[in-house]
Amino acid sequence: MNRIKDFFYDKNDIIVAFLILAAAAFIIYLRIGDIMSYPDTLLQSTAAQQTTQQTTTSAPASSQSSASGTSAAAAASSGTTSPSSSAATQTTTAPTSAATSPTSAAQ
Repeated sequence: MNRIKDFFYDKNDIIVAFLILAAAAFIIYLRIGDIMSYPDTLLQSTAAQQTTQQTTTSAPASSQSSASGTSAAAAASSGTTSPSSSAATQTTTAPTSAATSPTSAAQ
């Protein structure tokens, strides 16, 4: 009985370290597919945000242009003018394989 107890006492730290490594490896193994597909997910969400921004900024602009004739006449009669502002669109691009690196541009 003491031999078994001494064995576990001597090897306990090594066994715990192997259990932690095994748990970490198992979690990484389960999540590697999600980790590797993250760039595609990021591109899809960025594209969805851009199309949402384009549709929301284009709809008020078209209704604003049709109502600008009446608001201009009302502004002229009241003596105040409202600034006309165009909707600023924010564009972001993801790097592609065709992007040049600084070393290839210098050559």
